[in-house]
Formats: sequence, structure tokens, C-alpha cells
Amino acid sequence: MLLNRLRIIVCIILSLLFQSCFGYITNNKSTYPFLADIVDLYCAYYLQGPNNLTDLEKVANDMVQAFPDEVYYYKILNEYTFPKLKKISKELQFIQTNCSFSIRHGNKILCQIDDFSLCCFDEYILEEEKYVLRIQKLMNSIYFFDEKGEALLTNKDLRHEMWNKLKQVYQNYNLSKDEIIAVNYLNNKGINPFCERIEINKTKSVLEIEEICSKICSKHAIDRIIFYIPLSIR
Repeated sequence: MLLNRLRIIVCIILSLLFQSCFGYITNNKSTYPFLADIVDLYCAYYLQGPNNLTDLEKVANDMVQAFPDEVYYYKILNEYTFPKLKKISKELQFIQTNCSFSIRHGNKILCQIDDFSLCCFDEYILEEEKYVLRIQKLMNSIYFFDEKGEALLTNKDLRHEMWNKLKQVYQNYNLSKDEIIAVNYLNNKGINPFCERIEINKTKSVLEIEEICSKICSKHAIDRIIFYIPLSIR
């Protein structure tokens, strides 16, 4: 009986110490409705966290235009959550690390998103799932940004168009998909690794992919594309 009480006391002390050092997550579903949802969505499209509250408001308004069927969700944000956050905006901290993002108010964590970066996945993926995941990434993890640096939210058709062209290159050169890397294409500046510090040689296949990117950028007023390619392309 005494031992159980001691365990409970130790757990409480450790919990208090953790909160004082690292902060604690609030029950923001009722305090700040849909805050975690809009932050998660921002990270999913931009591959990084927002810099401030204005960034979140901007993407919420963009989503209303892109997905009008979900207007109720954004109405709650604009009429309740954002006004409430604006009252404490000068005290908010937007904290970005390599693989996580959080918004804090003092020692309270209002929301936290983990493992959203392309550089932070696969650590615990089972071996038999990796091939399927690699193919899914090659096909679907394609991100487009305009000249203002804003993400294209409705990009399904554009992703499909680009994947069909890339797939043809991979087939023509018989490129292995056993390993893939995320790359960053800047209009007229070519392809560079997004995460790893490795060199990508200007092979014929790489030049063809850069040509595909260049044409898509010109056709759709795109300035930047982030996507995956087979590592064997080097």
C-alpha cells in the first residue's frame, strides 16, 4: 500500500517537473477549436510550420476558396479561434524544429505537430511496407509553390500530370525504386537535395526531369516543386 502511494507521488512530481521544464498541452479542442487541424494542414502543404498567426489566417481563407464545402470548419476558426488568439498574439511562440512544430503560450503548448517533414519519416516503418510507401511518395508527395512562395492547395490534376511524365523517365532508364530521396526544384535553377547533403549529377535522366519541371513551371506559373526521385538516378 505504501509502495503504491510512493509511486503515485513520484509520478505526480515527475509530471510537474516535466510541465515546468517543457510545457504542457492544453485541451485546445474546446479552448481553441480546430487550431491543431489548421496547423496540421499548413504543415502538410508547406512542409514547415507557420511563422505567425497571419500565416494561419491566410491558409484558412485560401482553403475556403479551394474547398467551399468545408466552410463551417473555417468559419469557426475565423469567428472564434483566431480572434481569441489575437488577444494573446504578442505572447505566442511559434517554435520550429527539424521534425516538429508547436505553438506555445507561456508554458502551455496550444498545439504540436510531429513528423510532418519529408526528412523525418520511415524510422519505424516495417521493411515489408517500405516499397509500397516509396511508390506512394513518388506518386503523391509532389508539392507546388507559386512565385509568392504560396502552396497550391488544389493540385491533384497537376500531381497526376507530373507523375505520368516522371514515370516515363524512370521506365525509360530502368531506374530502381529501392531507395528514394526528396529533391527541391527551383525554376531555372535545377534540382537539389531537399534533405540529404549529397550531390546529384547532371545525368541524362536528371536533365530530362529538370526539363519536365521547367515546362510545368512555365505552363502553370510555378516557381518551386518539391518531390521524390529514385536515388539511383544519380
